[in-house]
Amino acid sequence: MRRSIVVASTVKRFVHGQGIPGTSIASVNLCCWVRAFSGLSHDNREILRNGLRPVSKKSRVGKSLPSSSSGESLKLRSGSHSVKSLGNATELFDDMVRCRPLPSAIDFNKLMGVIVRMNRPDVVISLYHKMEMRRIPFDIYSMSILIKCFCSCHKLSFALSTFCKITKLGFQPNVVTFTTLLHGFCLEDRFSEAVSLFDHMVETGYAPNVITFNTLMNGLCREGRMLKAVALVDQMVESGYQPDIVTYGTIVNGMC
Repeated sequence: MRRSIVVASTVKRFVHGQGIPGTSIASVNLCCWVRAFSGLSHDNREILRNGLRPVSKKSRVGKSLPSSSSGESLKLRSGSHSVKSLGNATELFDDMVRCRPLPSAIDFNKLMGVIVRMNRPDVVISLYHKMEMRRIPFDIYSMSILIKCFCSCHKLSFALSTFCKITKLGFQPNVVTFTTLLHGFCLEDRFSEAVSLFDHMVETGYAPNVITFNTLMNGLCREGRMLKAVALVDQMVESGYQPDIVTYGTIVNGMC
């Protein structure tokens, strides 16, 4: 509880005075999806049941799936096929929001991850807004994806507002959430605030990982603060993490 209060207080200091109205995120509750839904098309039912794994070009009922302009399927780590185009993704989303009972936040997040990999953060923001309007539950990973998309669209104020709502909804931000927001600060060349967020993250008991260290290190190198970047490598080792090729590459590039 104390950690949540400190995190909320920290973020309020970041957004104070910006005059950005907070967006109202739907209340979160447990939502389990344990079967295929009759409201879905056959192809979309198969995609969701199989966790976004491949569906053949011709389904068993002979319906052709739309092809992407490039003709190439989007690849995911969780499976080799999700949807072939943005149109497929939005069609699947429309099917999902009509399902009763609703798919879980996990299923929606998988689909949003597909669209993020299509480099369409603007579409993800729009779809999450539709979920909000329909009062479809979010989870902490939904919030992290949304923060990432706001940062990618250079809407850091909205990313901060979303971060503030995490604790209000009763969630605990995780290392992914912090790292995503930290990256957003670095994208906007707000390096001092990135360092401040990192320090508060550590002070409130959230352990940074290799990606967190590398993200901040890259920002410090871009700002020319090489001594601070090198000191961060030492802090990384003291925290039990071994520098990787990205770590060393960042330091070398910063010195060039």
